[in-house]
Amino acid sequence: MEQESSRVGWIVPVAVAAAAAFGQWMTMQPATSEFLAQAVWIPGAVLMCGLLATSTSRWPIVFAAAFAGSALACVEMGRELLPHCVVLLGEFALVAATTWFLQPARDGRFGATQGCDPARFLLLAGIVLPVVGALWSHAAATQMGMAVSELSDGDGDDMLSRSVAYLILVPAFTGAMRLAHDESDDALPSRPLRPAFVAAGAVAIVLLWLSPLGRGEAYPILLLAPVMLLLWADHALGTAWTRLAWLPVWMACLLMTSLGLGPLVHDDPQGTLMHLQWWSVGNSVVLLLLTALRDLRGESSEALRDSGERLSQLARRAMTMQENERSRIARDLHDDVNQSLASISIELSSLKRVSGEEGRGRIEGLQDRLLGVSDDIRRLSHELHPSMLRYTSLAASLEGLCASHSRDDLHVHCETEETFDLSEPQKLDLFRIAQEALHNVEKHAHARHVCIELRRDDDGMGLLRIQDDGRGLPADRAAAPRKGLGMISMAERARSLRGRLAIEPGPKGGTRVDVRFPVPVPSVEVLRSIP
Repeated sequence: MEQESSRVGWIVPVAVAAAAAFGQWMTMQPATSEFLAQAVWIPGAVLMCGLLATSTSRWPIVFAAAFAGSALACVEMGRELLPHCVVLLGEFALVAATTWFLQPARDGRFGATQGCDPARFLLLAGIVLPVVGALWSHAAATQMGMAVSELSDGDGDDMLSRSVAYLILVPAFTGAMRLAHDESDDALPSRPLRPAFVAAGAVAIVLLWLSPLGRGEAYPILLLAPVMLLLWADHALGTAWTRLAWLPVWMACLLMTSLGLGPLVHDDPQGTLMHLQWWSVGNSVVLLLLTALRDLRGESSEALRDSGERLSQLARRAMTMQENERSRIARDLHDDVNQSLASISIELSSLKRVSGEEGRGRIEGLQDRLLGVSDDIRRLSHELHPSMLRYTSLAASLEGLCASHSRDDLHVHCETEETFDLSEPQKLDLFRIAQEALHNVEKHAHARHVCIELRRDDDGMGLLRIQDDGRGLPADRAAAPRKGLGMISMAERARSLRGRLAIEPGPKGGTRVDVRFPVPVPSVEVLRSIP
């Protein structure tokens, strides 16, 4: 196991050495209009990718691998080794320092790299590092008597070549590693055909660049076509895929431009190089900013979901504590207060036997009032904690709720066709929703009739419906009826049932509250037992 871990640990240094050697070889190729190797300086970007992929404890190994690969390329091409080593050491030290500031965790985890501030990345890797690196390279080359590229007319080209490398290669590398580590929901596209559409769009852009339109009046639109394609890719595939896809798109544009094709070609080779570099930098900056905005939006959405989940859990715990407190109060009312009232009634009965006619009448009146108070306490106790739910069905409890709230000015009707089994928490949630809806009807609706239904809907879902013939929802709450605490409690209980709560005007006036929730499909035996 240790041998395998050691072998995997050497993959990054070896890959960095090979890539740095290839990049240095490309940079040192003869500068011609047909081969635009000077458009991008690869070794520094390769080193940055290697450092981002490893922890700081292994940075010296990766640094040495990149330096050795670049030095070997110089030896292979017969260049003077000492001047190139001096230039590379200074430039690679700048890359390491910049990477130190870009990666907060410095532990090789790409989640931290992706979380880097895009503005800081653009400032350091896109501007500061290319400028300082190009100035150091030219100053050291001048002091060491090294030749300057024939195609480059100064520090400007070298600055742009470094900026192109950091802004294209590093985001593509981190995007690929992000997909490999599966740290994003973009790891697998939700729709498999979308990558095919993106690839087809890339082919279409290449064909347009190769067509006469590539050098015609429509070339400004063709210059923006890759960015528009990548924006669609960002929407269809995700940020990581888009940053990775930008690399082959850019390489295709580089190849066509080096062959003298496309809208970036200029009569002067130096002009072609400048067009290509500025186009690459501009498109990369736009792409990075837009993908960063998408990442920030995704992080905000995830944080909002987490906050909603935490609030939901908090609300659920609060409702659980409320139910426990209701149960305690109901038990105290039923056991203590009612027993005290019963004792008082017994004492009054004893007093009635030794009292006169007038006294017995008054005592009987007091006993009747005590009986009414006892009934009210018993009803309040049952509403605080419906013990029927524990021993009977939800349908029986709802019928008892309807009976207890029916009176001369309000008729509460109950229609239950319960053919499914529910747990005690589910029955309690549905009972509380019906109780809260009935309370709202009594307090606000001025209704004459209320109907509570419990049945299955046409889709086989459980349905609890409370409908009244009152005045309906107020105008200021018709659009958003869940502002009150009671409404919020109902919505949260419906969510705990994995159901949906709908509060809307009734078909014939009034208000209708619907709670649809998943229920198990009844077995054949249960269906046969239903009369």
